[in-house]
Formats: sequence, structure tokens, C-alpha cells
Amino acid sequence: LFITKSQRISEIKDWQSQIDQMVDVGRKEMKPYVIVVNIPSYTLHVIDTNDKRELLQSKVVVGRSSSQTPIGRSNIIGLKYNPTWTPPMSHIKKAVLPNMRIPGGMNVVDSNGKAVNPAGVDEEDLLSGRYSVQQPAGENNALGLLKFETDSPISIYLHDTNHRPFFARKERALSMGCVRVQQWPELAAILANADKNYIFGNINKGKTYIQRIEGIPVFYTYSLVDSVEGKVGYFNDVYSRLK
Repeated sequence: LFITKSQRISEIKDWQSQIDQMVDVGRKEMKPYVIVVNIPSYTLHVIDTNDKRELLQSKVVVGRSSSQTPIGRSNIIGLKYNPTWTPPMSHIKKAVLPNMRIPGGMNVVDSNGKAVNPAGVDEEDLLSGRYSVQQPAGENNALGLLKFETDSPISIYLHDTNHRPFFARKERALSMGCVRVQQWPELAAILANADKNYIFGNINKGKTYIQRIEGIPVFYTYSLVDSVEGKVGYFNDVYSRLK
């Protein structure tokens, strides 16, 4: 498909207009900044609502085509240090239930989060939610060392990852729907109004806990044009939404 120069200029203006609208929403809600995740460019932007200055830009990993990161908005409401990970039921049905085999590094836990002997747990126990499968906190955890809690009703959130080499790939639609953030320490520091030493100090306590923060808007967008590393670029229609 041939795209004229005027069409590209129009697309750039449309994208800037979208950014302005999101910043205006944040300003009206008296938020200091907004977070914009653009799926085709695999990029996260943190933008000051006062002067529209970009405070942070980071590579991200987004959902694969079969588990797409949804377009829309949520709010970050907390920082969860040393998170545990409870796989979604779709993963349990695929990886656990066929042979009732608990993957390595996972525990079966009761409703209080206490590990139990998996030998006494059957398929119905997991399907009913009486027990669940959980990955303990640590460097090998799928959420990494920090999770950005959101108010998303479908549990879409941002987090660190234990697969950090993925950020070196050009195409990064690789997750189950959530957004993995390369520069998560910098993002957490901005949200906590602190520095990275504060963030790592909390992680080094070795405890799993949530630091509540004022709700900060996160907009999940889908623009084939974006400004990445100071240059305007054009990106692939990763979910084939625009065909």
C-alpha cells in the first residue's frame, strides 16, 4: 500500500492529537502524569500533564496475537514488591489439568496462600478455586521483582519480567496480555515520587507487599506511528486490526 507524504503528516498529527487528549484527561483529573502504552511500537511513554514533557520512555512486551493486550484505559493503584504469580485459569487448563502435573517452581496453595501437598489436590479443587497454583516471589517469577497493580476488571497490568532478553527483539508481542516494562525501576520511582534506590530498598526487604499510590491513568493505544528514541517511525499492524 502506497502512503503519500501528506497522509503520513496527517497520521503524525492524529497521533499527537490523541496524546494531547490523553494528557488533557489526566490534567482534568488532577493527575501529575499519564502513561501511554502504544502496542505497535512496543513503547511506553510517561508524559507530564503540566507541560506535556515526556518523563520516561521504555520498551515493552505486549500480548501475542492469540492473547492481545486490550485497547482502553485503566489506572495504576499500587506497586507490588516481590510479587507472587497465580497463572490464569486458561494456563492451568492447558499446562496443569491434563496430567495434574504442577510445573517446576510452582506451589499449590490454599485460600490463605499457604502451600499444601499437591498429592491431595484434584482437578475439581483447582477448577472450583478451592486451591490454586502459585509461583513464589523471586528473580525467576514471571512478574519479575515488581508488579504495577491496576484497577483493570480483566487483570491487565504492567510488570517486570524474568525474560528480560525479550526486550532486545524487534517484534515483542510475546505475553499473555499484560505489559512487561523494561525500565520498570524508573517507572516505579516516578510513581512513588522517589528514586530507584528507594524502590530497590523495598525489594531487598524480601517481603511481598503493596505500596498504594494515587491512581495514575494508563492508556493502551494502537497507533502505527509513534515517536521512539527521538525519531518518528512507522510500525507493523501487529494485531492486523487495520486491514
